[in-house]
Formats: sequence, structure tokens, C-alpha cells
Amino acid sequence: MAPIRGRNADATSAKGPGMRPNTIGVPERELAELMDMLDERGAGHDANVKRLHARWPFRKTSLRLTLDHPGGSRAVFQVACRNLSRGGTGVLHNAFVHTGTPCTLELPKLDGQREAIKSRVVRCTHRRGVVHELGVKFEEPIQLSDFVELDPLMGWSSFEKVDPSKLSGSLIVLTESELDHRILGHYLSDTQLKIKTFRSAPEIAALDRGAGDVALIDLGVAGARELFAAVRDNAIATAVVAIGPDSSTATRMLLQEVAADGFVFKPLSSDRLLSVLADCLLGGDAVQIDPSLAGEGSGALVKSCIEQLHSCATEIREAIGADDPMRVYAICQHIKAIAMPIGLRPIAKLADQTSTSVAQTMSAAESAAKLQELARACERIRVAGGGGAP
Repeated sequence: MAPIRGRNADATSAKGPGMRPNTIGVPERELAELMDMLDERGAGHDANVKRLHARWPFRKTSLRLTLDHPGGSRAVFQVACRNLSRGGTGVLHNAFVHTGTPCTLELPKLDGQREAIKSRVVRCTHRRGVVHELGVKFEEPIQLSDFVELDPLMGWSSFEKVDPSKLSGSLIVLTESELDHRILGHYLSDTQLKIKTFRSAPEIAALDRGAGDVALIDLGVAGARELFAAVRDNAIATAVVAIGPDSSTATRMLLQEVAADGFVFKPLSSDRLLSVLADCLLGGDAVQIDPSLAGEGSGALVKSCIEQLHSCATEIREAIGADDPMRVYAICQHIKAIAMPIGLRPIAKLADQTSTSVAQTMSAAESAAKLQELARACERIRVAGGGGAP
């Protein structure tokens, strides 16, 4: 499991002969020193404000930024990048930019591809000389793991602040400690999670397919290592989080062995637990839908559509377990048809992308990650102002 890249981040330049790699034109070494200084000072945000999305080092010397100015004019620049979160990024530019300016930022993904992210400038802060730092907010949260190698032992979470009430679904817990059961119950008391607790690995291994959204497994319980594979192979839960005794090298090696989706260590921390569960259950905030989008008398229609989408999530997980590509393809198309009329364009887009993945692989198992993302997205849909599920 590779460590997250920070100080030694990619310094590859996009410049051509005689061209500067970015607008501030600072030499590579000086640029690194500037970013070190900003990191040490905590520049770019109010230290007293806790952000929703955690920032990770994402140092890039040259990224393409397109600014859309009033009147329809466009300007393209190469800017240096400091950090990245699910919701936005910080880049360095040589001029002031008005807040609210629409923009598009091209980000390099771990697979070598680049993705154009529609965004908006929400902050412009003068740092020194001609250097200004732009706070860029993405229109929609990104999947952070597509761009950054996340290390469980260094915080494996793209959330810095979690609203417990937004965590819903079912949680399977395995730990022999009565104290841990009580602590977990206390930390999760403000969530909407349905928690099922167990004290032995065979009890969980005997559960039915789709028994839980997340399995939280204490590595100290006998048979825990083998249980990770059983939970995945039998589709008992979508994600598996490990509870470890510490963050030692031995624990790191064990995590590599079981390939946990997340990790919390003892003594258990409320913030850490909620953040890791948010990554597994949300992957973004709950989708809020305005009933008025569907027109008059939309209440019953919206409720019916959301119920169908929730059912589709269950059907997707069943089809993954059966490795039935034709069935999941049909489900994806059904989700798209339901989502578009009631204004859920992001869900419809995700369903379209997922069906394309299934068509290319002709395997539900190979497209399981995308399918599970779609299932979780369907489960997260809520009526605006309505709190929980309809």
C-alpha cells in the first residue's frame, strides 16, 4: 500500500521549449519551498473552520485552467496546484480572479487519463509578489481515490467533517469486546444506521447476501482475517472496514493482506470512525431532490420514483453476486429512465456510465466498483427538507 505523495509530488512540467510551466513562473525548487511555507502556515483556509472535505497534498507544477469571463470570453492558463479534496482544490496563479468566476480544471488521474472538472473560483488570496492562491470549488464532488493514492494508516478518508444524521443504511459489527460495543453504540447514536453486532466470525460468515452495507471487523477476533474474503466473495456487505490495535508496521502488513476498504484503530475515535464510514456509505453528501422539479402533484410521483431507485440498489447487489451482466445493464437503463424526469441528472449520468462499463466488460463482477457506487447513490436520495428516507 503506497504512502500518499506530498513533498515529493509529481513535478512533471507541461511546458514546451521556451514556455513557462505555469503563470507564476517560479523555478521548481522555489515553488516547492513556497508550497512548504503555505502548508506550514496552514494558508488557504481559516484554521478555526473545520472543512467538510479533507485536503490531501496534490502538488502539480502545471495544470490547465480555463476561466469563463462575463460576456462569453475564455482564458486558458497553466497553473501550479497545491492540494486536492473531494470538493475542490487550491492553485497558484499570477493575477487576481473575481470570486464566482466559472472555470474548468483538468486533473490527472492515477490511471494516466485526465478529467476536466467544471468548477468555480470561490476564493482569491494574495500570497506574495504576483502570486495569488485561488480556491476552486468543484460543481460536483470527485472520487478522490481516482486522483490520489489514499493510505488507510494516514487517515484514509476524504471527509474532514461528517454530519452523523446523513449516515444511513446497515452496519455489521464484529468485536468480542463489550466495551467496544458500547463505545461504537455511543459514537453512532446520532446516525440513522441499523447496527447488527456479533462476537464471532462464523456468525457473520453465515449471514445472507446483502445483509449489510458495511462490515466493521475487529482484527483481534479469531478468524477475522479469513472473514474479509468471505464477506466479499459472498457479497454479505459492500465495504469492509478493519478495527486494528494500532498503526504499527505489523498492522500495516495485515491490512495489505486483508485489503480493507477502511481502517480505524484503538482507542476508537468518533471523528475517525464517522469519516471512514462516510467514505463507505456516502462517497459524497446525500442527494437532495426538490419535489417541485416533477411538477404539480409531484409528491406521490417523487416518492414512488425514490422507492423504485432504492429497490434498484438491492437488485444491483443481487445481480453482482450472480454475475449477471444483462440484468445489471437493464437495471442501469431503468435507473436512468427514472432519474431524468425528476431532475436527478447526476444519478442518470452515473447510471449511463455504469451501463457502458458493463457493456464493455460483459461482467457484473468486473464492473462491481461502479455498480456499487451507483447502488449507494440510489440509496442516498432524499426529499429535500424531509430528513430521512421517504
